[in-house]
Amino acid sequence: SMRMITSRIEARRASQKKSAAPRKRAARKPAAAKSKPTQQVNTPSRKQPASDRLATGKASSAEKEQRIKEALQKAKEERQAQRQAQVAAEADEMAEILAKIDSRSKTISSKRRKRS
Repeated sequence: SMRMITSRIEARRASQKKSAAPRKRAARKPAAAKSKPTQQVNTPSRKQPASDRLATGKASSAEKEQRIKEALQKAKEERQAQRQAQVAAEADEMAEILAKIDSRSKTISSKRRKRS
């Protein structure tokens, strides 16, 4: 039984070696086949904005990434400024309300004093 198993394994290995050899030869292409095609696949149209186009190389990809990072940073700063403005507006509103309450309490207390 063990001999049959080993013989099958050896037969399988031998058949794999035979079938693998032609694949390697077929995978090799002559230098003429490696030339660039005449039509480009990633040709960006002029109608698309630059941010929507796909980056074609490392340099343009890095530039695009930098633009994205800058846009994100700018948006973050704008949100932060908006939050600060909102907090300042709420603080002003609260100060107004407290001032009104304070002035009412003063007028009420002065009226009470005048009565007595």
